[in-house]
Amino acid sequence: MNFIDWNDSYSVGIRAIDNQHKGLVDLVNQLYNSMREGKERAILEDIIEKLVQYTQIHFTYEEAFFKKFGYEKTDEHTREHQEFIDEIIAFKRKFNRNKGEGALSIEMLQFLSGWLFAHIKGADRDYIKCFHDHGLK
Repeated sequence: MNFIDWNDSYSVGIRAIDNQHKGLVDLVNQLYNSMREGKERAILEDIIEKLVQYTQIHFTYEEAFFKKFGYEKTDEHTREHQEFIDEIIAFKRKFNRNKGEGALSIEMLQFLSGWLFAHIKGADRDYIKCFHDHGLK
């Protein structure tokens, strides 16, 4: 069972970025299913860490093109990325502080899915023309 189902309305039309976005959705779904199935703390901790790392890799990937292409909204977009990373790290700290007991909730999953899709359908849509104009598809 998935918490989030990917569909083409989330596509930015850039294959590598769409694949990375799908990877993030997959990690959210792994986290959801592991929580739902009552998986042990170590498994949840591993998925959260993968989510933190994968998000940082994805954001670094996008931001490299912002710099390369002189994207006009680089600062604003990068700030959104950092705010997301900060929030995920805060969830991770809460999880560690509570030793995994009750620290992960539907609230975290709702934040993850809400932010991802608001960002993909909002800020990420803004760079599509710039990226396509520079030949990235």
